[in-house]
Amino acid sequence: MTFEKEITVETKLSFEELDKVLKENGFVIKEVYDVFDKYLTKKEDIDKSDCLKTLSKSILIRNVKDGNDKKYIMYKYKKYNKNNEIVKQGSIKCNTDSLEKAEELFNALEYYKLIEINDHITVYANDKTELNVQEVNGKHIYIEMEQTCNYVNKKYINVNEMIYDLESYLIPYEKGNYYVKKAEIELKEELNLKE
Repeated sequence: MTFEKEITVETKLSFEELDKVLKENGFVIKEVYDVFDKYLTKKEDIDKSDCLKTLSKSILIRNVKDGNDKKYIMYKYKKYNKNNEIVKQGSIKCNTDSLEKAEELFNALEYYKLIEINDHITVYANDKTELNVQEVNGKHIYIEMEQTCNYVNKKYINVNEMIYDLESYLIPYEKGNYYVKKAEIELKEELNLKE
């Protein structure tokens, strides 16, 4: 399993407003693609009182459309501290030729669709920072930073370095939560759970 640090924050700006702020800070669009995730879980593993626990037992069927059509079966591992901040995360993925057959296999093992997440991703970079802007299910806009950048020659040492870098651009976002859990938010909305 490969482990990597990242932060994710939610912005209340529209995509157009965020795009303008980023371009004012010297960012340009480097890549645009879509990720379609279907979370499959056994019915007995659904715990409305602990969505993170439910998600930890889920398998993902993923389709990445970036000019190619990549199909994966995935498992995401996340370890949390007492404040529900992610302290360790990683994933395992394997290629599949057929998302339908992959889902059929897991259905035979009594895994069923829990949620779907459609993620439109725009990767921005300037000369020192790379940001992934994610429009999730047409409802939420997140900014994600990963430890290793693809378009900038940079690897962050720790999460604090990522936060400091993000803060330097004065981008409006929900302060204090640098570990927004997109799947948890979507699951709570699906299960009609209120914060």
